[in-house]
Amino acid sequence: CAFASGTGKRVMLRMPTSTAESVTMADFGDPSVYVSAERRDGGASRNSILLYDVSSSATSLTAQLEWNLTSILPSTGSNAGAEAVTFVPDAFLVASGFYDERTSAPYTPATYGDHGGGLFFVGLEATGGIYAVALDHTTGTALRVATMASGFAGIMGIEFDREVGYLWASCD
Repeated sequence: CAFASGTGKRVMLRMPTSTAESVTMADFGDPSVYVSAERRDGGASRNSILLYDVSSSATSLTAQLEWNLTSILPSTGSNAGAEAVTFVPDAFLVASGFYDERTSAPYTPATYGDHGGGLFFVGLEATGGIYAVALDHTTGTALRVATMASGFAGIMGIEFDREVGYLWASCD
């Protein structure tokens, strides 16, 4: 997977036995990028999000962390999984009264330890579902916080617009 960083350099993200699907950043000044992937382990689906630090001078990067989402997302075929990912900051989620299905209460960021200041929203190609997940940057664990129907048969793209507060999902 090739990625052109904000500094204008092009880097190769190393993803053995993976298919990179989508790239997002959590914070504009942070050199970390997150990539959704549909990994194939012996032909089976392995949905994950990988973290890369693009501030390195290297032109080929290996993921620093990987969150395996397979157990917290619906089962999919090997090329119909985590098609899209975007980040939504905690401040927006709290201000909008986001509902946490795990706790059956309004979303409280402190519930999720070192989750990086927000939730990652993953669009699943096979179902059209959107899943809000907390990625713990210390333990490497992921928890599903909420599930939303998109109205689409599949999701191919998802973006959060910080200016207007909209979560955009697309299907081709």
